[in-house]
Amino acid sequence: MTSDQAFQSDPMAPTPRPWALSFYLCETQPRLYGAYLAKTAERPLFTDYPPAERMADFQSIFGSDIKMIEAKFLRYMEKK
Repeated sequence: MTSDQAFQSDPMAPTPRPWALSFYLCETQPRLYGAYLAKTAERPLFTDYPPAERMADFQSIFGSDIKMIEAKFLRYMEKK
């Protein structure tokens, strides 16, 4: 969530995990996910998006307990 580096060498390789997180958020918290997409869409196109800002934007919508979010995400995906 804080870096695009994995997409630099092979744009298709790292897509399953980001897709899964998007799926999880869309399925379990659609209003918050919509708010997050709206927040990120407000950013100027083709500008730097530093890791700290990415994380701050995510946490401003979903909360700061990343370990809990990850645990819920992994539990949800195990059931799918």
